[in-house]
Amino acid sequence: MKIVYAFVLLVFSNLLLCGCVETRPLISHAHLGHVMTAWHDTPHQRGLLAVARDEADTALSEAKRVWMQGANPDSAGKHVKKVILALNPELLPGGNWRKQHYGIIRALEGTLDHLEYAANSEDAS
Repeated sequence: MKIVYAFVLLVFSNLLLCGCVETRPLISHAHLGHVMTAWHDTPHQRGLLAVARDEADTALSEAKRVWMQGANPDSAGKHVKKVILALNPELLPGGNWRKQHYGIIRALEGTLDHLEYAANSEDAS
């Protein structure tokens, strides 16, 4: 009986002590998380740098398709449009391009902003 009582007391005291400890996340780490892990207005709430990389891959592959197809304006126009969307979807009128494309320019600007925020926060090491 004493062993059970001691065990319950030990578990209860650990729960009590753990419940009283609060570690707040560092602001600098939150901004680095926006760059690497998640940001609220990117497609699928992914990190800004991952979105920039994906948009750069899209722009490069579509530009290669234009190059491979040569001077065929019918098919080249479609691929050039995709390059523009990957760079900056706000350049194309009409449609809701934001759902599909964030734009490498916007993603890299956000990345630089959040790296600067992290570096200038009070808790930066």
